[in-house]
Amino acid sequence: MKDIFKSDLFLKIAIITGFAVLLIVFFTSSKGSYIQNDDEHTKSEKQLISMISLLCKDGEEPEVMIRTDKDGLTVVGVGIVTESAEDPVIKEKILELTSKILDVSPARICITI
Repeated sequence: MKDIFKSDLFLKIAIITGFAVLLIVFFTSSKGSYIQNDDEHTKSEKQLISMISLLCKDGEEPEVMIRTDKDGLTVVGVGIVTESAEDPVIKEKILELTSKILDVSPARICITI
């Protein structure tokens, strides 16, 4: 029995099964909606993008994704992608601004490069 757990085949099966479970959980647990195209941008999102652009270097326009709850009114999470996030001071200002505008906890905001 110990030899089975040490075999390469068992390791490969365990890794593939783990990835399959993660994918299933990820795709079945996303009950919220993502705002993705310009037609669906809310007033708050447009305001957020324009204000973050003022903080970014060289007038860069960030990519913003807002995830809402089923009701569409409660913000569950925010993702922001901008090159200006390399600067920790700018990143912190973007975090504070987003938190205040959307009335969401900073723990629910992800800012990346």
